Amino acid sequence: MKKLLLLGLIAAILIAGCIKQEPEKPEETLTVSELLEESEYDTEVEVFGQVSLLGELFCPCFELTSSGKKITVWYGLMVEDDETERPSVNVSEIKNGDWVIVTGELKTAGKYRTLNDFWAIKIEKSKFSVEYSSVEECQSACFKAGYDTGVCKQTTEKTTIDVDLGSCVIEGSENCENKGQCNCYCYTKASELELACINSGGTVATGTCCESVDDFPNNCLIGACGCAPKYSHQIKTCNCGEGKCWDGTACVQQTQTEDVACTSPTGGSMMLSEARQIAVSSECGERLKENYICNPDTGTWWLDLDIEKQGCNPACVVNIDTKQTEINWRCTGLII
Repeated sequence: MKKLLLLGLIAAILIAGCIKQEPEKPEETLTVSELLEESEYDTEVEVFGQVSLLGELFCPCFELTSSGKKITVWYGLMVEDDETERPSVNVSEIKNGDWVIVTGELKTAGKYRTLNDFWAIKIEKSKFSVEYSSVEECQSACFKAGYDTGVCKQTTEKTTIDVDLGSCVIEGSENCENKGQCNCYCYTKASELELACINSGGTVATGTCCESVDDFPNNCLIGACGCAPKYSHQIKTCNCGEGKCWDGTACVQQTQTEDVACTSPTGGSMMLSEARQIAVSSECGERLKENYICNPDTGTWWLDLDIEKQGCNPACVVNIDTKQTEINWRCTGLII
């Protein structure tokens, strides 16, 4: 029995040593968990936590997390019930993943706020350095901060899209064993594409494209940014300059795509560009290839889709008369 207890104690110590705890809060500050437990509303306090979703929410606000709890911190549009608006707080030096101290007030529900919104008076970065002892710890921290991925790499390899979360000190690593050699850098898929755009000679811009389209759509094909205004939204795009277009991964030489018409047995007609716009706005999404077929017997456009499925060659079928779409998988037979 004693042996079992001893083994259990050793295992617990090893596990505790492998689990990375969040940084210790500075003196005279509260964690988010403590703030919510105390629920002292409309009282100025200092809260310590990690920033996430900054610039990604449809409001001048971000999420602050510590001790397993989170709150929404507002740094602008803080309007009292009597229409008095509080001054905005500058967040230009703050980024997702930062550990910060936010001075402000926890709010009750009101005309322009919801229960437990936190209105900021001041936001400052915490003056400590986080250390990650493995790539997995770095990746986990990046995911928590709202990024798609994270990597430990040498500081000399930092790019313009990398967000620095702290040092990587990995025992036994050839390049990252000592502090100061490597940092934990986070980035999103969109920022990776932004760098690819710049490296291939393009410039990052904004444009109005179909609601179903994400940042940096393929503009070598017709349709991604041709929807009506009410079915469109603002996204980042890559402007490759005259004679070139962005194919989704890089700026390439543009080839002329002829806009042709297809007819139906009822006498209806639809241009290829319109068919692509309809397809992009449907379940087919921004997965269209360049190949297409007009079938006047059925009154449909068949637009090849870039979807992997064994034994199949899928196409987005656009009905000329009804403007309805469906995916036809065009599979060759039973897959065993």
